[in-house]
Amino acid sequence: MKEKNLKDKFTREILKNFDSLNYKNLSKMVECKKLGIEPEQCSRYLSSFFPKGINDVFLNFNEIIRLKLHDLTKLKLKKLSVSEKIKFLLFSRLEILEKEKINFKPLLRYLILPQNLLFTNKLLFKVCDEIWFLAGDKSLDFNYYSKRIILMNIYSTGLIYWVFDKSPKKIKSNEFISKQIKNVSKIGKFKYWVKNIFGKLGL
Repeated sequence: MKEKNLKDKFTREILKNFDSLNYKNLSKMVECKKLGIEPEQCSRYLSSFFPKGINDVFLNFNEIIRLKLHDLTKLKLKKLSVSEKIKFLLFSRLEILEKEKINFKPLLRYLILPQNLLFTNKLLFKVCDEIWFLAGDKSLDFNYYSKRIILMNIYSTGLIYWVFDKSPKKIKSNEFISKQIKNVSKIGKFKYWVKNIFGKLGL
């Protein structure tokens, strides 16, 4: 547990000091003395915790948020409809992110760079897969993918809107996300469209 806590501390420290120009050198984004660790030890920990560099940092941060979301919501979803569960989980996740006190703007700008989109989409799929899992989704057929693709679109656009929203209590992004979720009533048409595209591609 001690090692996990230390890894989480490194993760938060790196993301708070994220530098898109020096992201390949994680040590430049960590204040070792602040964590009570000697520089030499610091380098060893970074190599051990994040062998694939900054992408491993993002994955661990997602795990931190995932565990918090699970603990926060596991007893609050029983009497909600599916759309209400999704809405509750999305807003709960954003509330958890808000409490992290991290400047997400440079992180988003990094993640949407063309060379990072494959990783970003994999990360986004993990986020949406977890939300559907918490909402009780047990589909194993084509619906499994179509539901997650739809939610990936809602979450990614909503997150960008939320990060750059300057309205009081982010009311504008809340309204935007609520509207997007409401539009999921058109999910049947979208699923048909996605399935048709996959069919044409022979997938």
